[in-house]
Amino acid sequence: MAIRRVVQIDVLKGLATLAVVATHTYLAAELVDSWAVLHVWQAVPIFLVILGVTSSMSFQRAATHDVRRLLDSRYLIRRGVRILAPFAFVWVLAAIAGRARGSFSVGLQSALLRLPYGGPGNYFVPLVVAFLLLAPIAYVAYRRWPIATLVAAFALNLAFELAALHIGLFARVPFLYSIAFPRYLAAFALGLFLADSRPSPRVRWGVLSVGAAASLVYLAIGNLGLWSPPFVPDWRTQNLLAVFYPALLVALGMRWLPSTSNGALPDALARIGRASYHIFLMQMLYFTLLGRGQSGLLAVNLVLTVFLGLGFLKSEEWVRSRWAQRH
Repeated sequence: MAIRRVVQIDVLKGLATLAVVATHTYLAAELVDSWAVLHVWQAVPIFLVILGVTSSMSFQRAATHDVRRLLDSRYLIRRGVRILAPFAFVWVLAAIAGRARGSFSVGLQSALLRLPYGGPGNYFVPLVVAFLLLAPIAYVAYRRWPIATLVAAFALNLAFELAALHIGLFARVPFLYSIAFPRYLAAFALGLFLADSRPSPRVRWGVLSVGAAASLVYLAIGNLGLWSPPFVPDWRTQNLLAVFYPALLVALGMRWLPSTSNGALPDALARIGRASYHIFLMQMLYFTLLGRGQSGLLAVNLVLTVFLGLGFLKSEEWVRSRWAQRH
């Protein structure tokens, strides 16, 4: 079930990766003042929408709607190794850094893929693992009952957000809320919708346009401090009320971005997109060691994190090729 490379998606992932680095470079107040809710703060929702798109594309190529065949051992091993092997390497580096700085924590949360030291954006890794396990089930449900699946995804997402504010465990251990996959169910479901060729273009763009308009109103009102929903406060810019806006950005990117990587800028962004996970992992270490909120270092942070991530990916590919040659 290999996914054919789609340059537009690689470029979108590249842009979202740079946005993550920018988000961790600025302080929260600076992000609010720059209206980051309309740009860099939407990076993770964009990644989750794209995950829904690419999962659907992969399963469509498998030409089956049998969950057991989609969620087989090959799928689990291949995706598990791809996500967990590089994370394990970063986990070891974080453990070494934590030991050296006298700040090292290993416990039950380690089983939920929490780094032993620091890690801005660490929550994204468990989310990816959860959605890779959920993806075959969600895909089969969507192919059989598309409208019902979309409605169910939004309803479950909303129910979770309303309940989460009253769950004391989430307040005591915010990491547990951050990794809870139900809060991104709507984003993932919209990714399935974008990859579905059955709705007419008029229906697809109509749904996205109306939804995005409502999301933009919500984001603007929230950024001005005029109203907030009864959700966990720290994540009110990334929830189902805002999700149509990043979904529209993904749809526009898939429609209008170049379909080939000819040219220096598209090629560079596509390369960054293909290494997005490794760059994401390395930026967790980078900002843990060097600190966040240094807006004057944006260009430096972008260059160094991209360089480290690309080097990490190349090194992993070299190790895999050597392993394959010997076995």
